[in-house]
Amino acid sequence: MAYSALRITSAAFLRWEEINFDAARYRRVMKGGREVFIPLLPQAVDLLRRRWETAGRPRAGAVWMWEHGLDNEFKKVRRIMRKFAVGLGIGLSYPHALRHHMASVALANGFSPGEVALMLGHQDRGALVLKTYGHVIPSVLDRKVAQLRIASVA
Repeated sequence: MAYSALRITSAAFLRWEEINFDAARYRRVMKGGREVFIPLLPQAVDLLRRRWETAGRPRAGAVWMWEHGLDNEFKKVRRIMRKFAVGLGIGLSYPHALRHHMASVALANGFSPGEVALMLGHQDRGALVLKTYGHVIPSVLDRKVAQLRIASVA
């Protein structure tokens, strides 16, 4: 999830036939039936490719099999994330925080709001991205301020 900006429910129901390893993207049918193609980070492609190889290279079907029901699996993911977030002293203590983090990091690294909107599967060309995911990352702000040079006026 951290490498895809997927919502937890989208990640849970990801299917092999939606993934295009060569193009490093996956196809998603959004609310209202609109089809979008969302780019995947190289780390996500690597993780999914390893999973695909382990699963016997299926052409179709669910990427993840849920043994104990989806609600139990979501609770398990949340529990693990809270545990590690506290131990690491980071604010990524729930699954949707990974989506926010991914969007914020992409914006901080120069992606346009429209590009981030595409990665998130939004259709508004970036308005919601700026409003919702435009978090200031203190370390990025510190780096930018340290590099800022203002020309002196004579």
